[in-house]
Amino acid sequence: MTGGDVTISDCRAFGCGGAGFSADRCRLTMRTCIARECANGFDVRRLSAESSLFGLIAGMNWRNGFRLRECADLSINSCNASRNGEAGFQLEACRGAALLACVAMQNSLNEPGQFAGVQLADHCRQNTIGYSLLADIQGLPAPRNMAVKADATSGENVIRYNVVGDPQRPETAKKPVPPLTSGKAPPTLATTCQGDAPNGMGRRPRTRESTTNGDEQSNGKR
Repeated sequence: MTGGDVTISDCRAFGCGGAGFSADRCRLTMRTCIARECANGFDVRRLSAESSLFGLIAGMNWRNGFRLRECADLSINSCNASRNGEAGFQLEACRGAALLACVAMQNSLNEPGQFAGVQLADHCRQNTIGYSLLADIQGLPAPRNMAVKADATSGENVIRYNVVGDPQRPETAKKPVPPLTSGKAPPTLATTCQGDAPNGMGRRPRTRESTTNGDEQSNGKR
């Protein structure tokens, strides 16, 4: 696709020898499409301002899930790039792009540890990567994948409010509660209220009826 205003929605591309979807020099609006088992899932270049990618899924592609080149002010929102051979999102020479609320998990399958969930290369400037899940769940042992990686030519990018790392690592799992060593169960609320509290705290208060009966008995003895 080249030139003009292009809108694509609810399309699928499976097993393509090249890119699942490609676009060049156009104002592109793409929503809820899937690219699977292709070379690059979505390969777009030199898109016009106000172009947007929303709700796209790129999975099990040989190279990158998304390859975005020379795009300015591109919006990438709520997209998923998982189980791709190289990077989940590969940005090259992009300026002012906003990648928000996206997911990049278990990528770099061709060379574990070599590619990141989001990669910035070739003078990427003033882009924003935020509010996204960029986790690595390939499991142990190392090498671990990086969440975001920028080369030496890229800078002035804003990367914040992302979830990174492996949420299921064994060392971060909740430790079991150790068993009791004394064999005696801890005091419950009921036993504490029966008088175990110090200084009479927690004891059952005397009622007005019991106080009155006691006074009458004492008066009768007199």
